[in-house]
Amino acid sequence: MPLDPQLVPILETLEARAAPPIQDVPLELARRHARATPMLPVPWIEVGEARELALPGPGGDIRAHLYRPAGSGPHAVLLWLHGGGWVMPWTPGNDACCRLLCRDAGVVVLAPEYRLAPEHPFPAALQDARAALEHVAAGGLGAGVDPARICVGGSSAGGNLAAALCLEARDRGGPTPTRQLLLYPALDATLEHASIEENRDGPLLTSEQLAWFWDRYLPPGTDRRDPLCSPLHARSLAGLPPALVISADLDPLRDEAEAYARRLVAAGVPVRLTRYTGVVHGAALLLGQLDAGRAMLEQCAAELAAAG
Repeated sequence: MPLDPQLVPILETLEARAAPPIQDVPLELARRHARATPMLPVPWIEVGEARELALPGPGGDIRAHLYRPAGSGPHAVLLWLHGGGWVMPWTPGNDACCRLLCRDAGVVVLAPEYRLAPEHPFPAALQDARAALEHVAAGGLGAGVDPARICVGGSSAGGNLAAALCLEARDRGGPTPTRQLLLYPALDATLEHASIEENRDGPLLTSEQLAWFWDRYLPPGTDRRDPLCSPLHARSLAGLPPALVISADLDPLRDEAEAYARRLVAAGVPVRLTRYTGVVHGAALLLGQLDAGRAMLEQCAAELAAAG
């Protein structure tokens, strides 16, 4: 499948400016690089309010970003879990994604900066995501928020956490998200899918980098088929929230995302699966330059708005 024509100059620019591959540099250097001024312009999207806050978490306070749309509400909430292989921090691109979702869907967006691996390996990030979900469900965001309408979503590693959080909520008896949005999620730590070999050289995510991220996230000896790290291996997906699953044709993670959507359908869960062709992993972060990346987020926003 050829690249989306818009991606050609984008990738040329990124290649000219890029730091060395993440697996070849000290992790803190890679994190500083990610937090710095983005290599591509990030669009400014106005929302009613945007601020930072601290959420109570099992490892101490969790820094989080809160976005409110215009109007008094009560608004539904989207708990958004950012990508970055469980090891990379919040970036300016994540801010732009959350602003678009808030504005276009008319929902409050809460994006926690969960603890990062390898300093805090699995299941620390999932525990922080659960704490954020429980905080919202308990009314912790105050007026203008409907704690009975909480959607969860995320991209890449964040999609992994969102899917695992829905499984955990079902098995623990709540709080139960009303919908899940999974953008090119990582759902199987066994790395056994054909697209991992087919798209091994990326761009933007290579199979070598994917394996490197999983090795940082999972402590030695972890069962890689544990559903809370590999949701695709859950015994049953019945009873999970309706899902939007988005895959990218040129992404190593394509096949596991689509396999998860098929399993959800087989379990009786309402699912909408969309594959974007000619598109790479991380496309949503390119929303300022790539129409398909922006379309992914607009599709998520439309799904949220339609759900009410």
